[in-house]
Amino acid sequence: MHESTLVKSPWVVVILLSGFLAFGGCSNVVPVVNVTDTSVPDGMDLAEVKRSIMEGCGARGWACKDIDDSTIQGSVWVRGKHFAQVNIDYSEESYSINFSDSKELDYDYEKNKIHKNYNSWVMNLNGDIMNALLRNSN
Repeated sequence: MHESTLVKSPWVVVILLSGFLAFGGCSNVVPVVNVTDTSVPDGMDLAEVKRSIMEGCGARGWACKDIDDSTIQGSVWVRGKHFAQVNIDYSEESYSINFSDSKELDYDYEKNKIHKNYNSWVMNLNGDIMNALLRNSN
């Protein structure tokens, strides 16, 4: 009789579902988030936009290099193990941050999924770039 009472108890179901959601339902791999067509403050020329992006990258520890006249490649190593690389396309009107490469971040090319920390790093980078753009705008 004790077993029947235990199985019928709603608390057992709640505890089992909670355990599944806490441990079995979590995933460290999520869809890659790109930052697309973020507006640049009015009145900035291309050189000011580029300088602001470089400043934003530096504030968060990202290394940057020019790829061409409107693209900067940013890369970061975290804890000497995890590597992320993005391409930042920019103009006088907007900029975008797009995934380029990674190491030790469980990137799945077919599903376009990556370790969830990558998206946090890109959102922080985006915030630093936005702050630099605002500081450097007229």
